[in-house]
Amino acid sequence: PLLQAESEEGAASLLQFDPARVYAVDYLFAEGSAQPMSRWGHSMLRLVVCKPGRVPGPDCRLDLEYHRVLSFRAFVGDVQISNWRGLTGGYPSRLFVLPLQQVVDEYTKVELRGLQSLPLQLGRSEIASLLERTAQVHWSYDG
Repeated sequence: PLLQAESEEGAASLLQFDPARVYAVDYLFAEGSAQPMSRWGHSMLRLVVCKPGRVPGPDCRLDLEYHRVLSFRAFVGDVQISNWRGLTGGYPSRLFVLPLQQVVDEYTKVELRGLQSLPLQLGRSEIASLLERTAQVHWSYDG
């Protein structure tokens, strides 16, 4: 299981991915911004998760409320974010699991940055391996 952020601020829950419900994985790229720590953009992975009961296929791309984003981000415990610490790696990074809509809102409405989602050509076994490795890294990585 993974600890996923919920839509409500500060809320989290455990999420267990069923590889059979993950139809596809996309490379999700947020454009850079004028902020020093965001100048080069941000790379993430978008998991295209089918809603319960749907047979995996292209229609799963319509199930946006079930899509999740895997994102390495700074773990900031400070009330005020330090640009210097952000630029120089002064914050530890963690692998976050976020609802797609939260990521879309954050980048397009709050930060006014563009997002691009590019499908990756992964087979079923590659998706299953990615999910397994994601769980391992999620609980062990603190960089």
